Amino acid sequence: MITWLLIGIALYYVQVFAPATVRYLKMGTMEYLGTRDAEPDLGAVGGRLQRALRNMQENFPVFLALGVAALAVSSANMGQAILGAQVFVASRAVYPVLYALGVPVLRSLAAVGGWLGLILMALALI
Repeated sequence: MITWLLIGIALYYVQVFAPATVRYLKMGTMEYLGTRDAEPDLGAVGGRLQRALRNMQENFPVFLALGVAALAVSSANMGQAILGAQVFVASRAVYPVLYALGVPVLRSLAAVGGWLGLILMALALI
């Protein structure tokens, strides 16, 4: 489980830096390092990456809490919790790519996959 939590954390930070990288490329070094009182328009792809990040920010705390709970609860079904973590991480890795490419239905299915992973993790605790 610890491995999957660490992979999830790495995935989270990849998503944090994706829109930041777009922002940096639009602003240039000096403006990016400045006060950034006026944020540039990120464009379609950058905006999608930003929205995918916000979605991850909504789901990631639940993932972490369930993963830590699985480690702490001695009666947890660790195999099921790990499977749920794997499903979550795989789904959440695909989600921002599909979103950035503008693929509507598959993007939503990837989000559902992430929720299913969280459900598996939660059910492993009971």
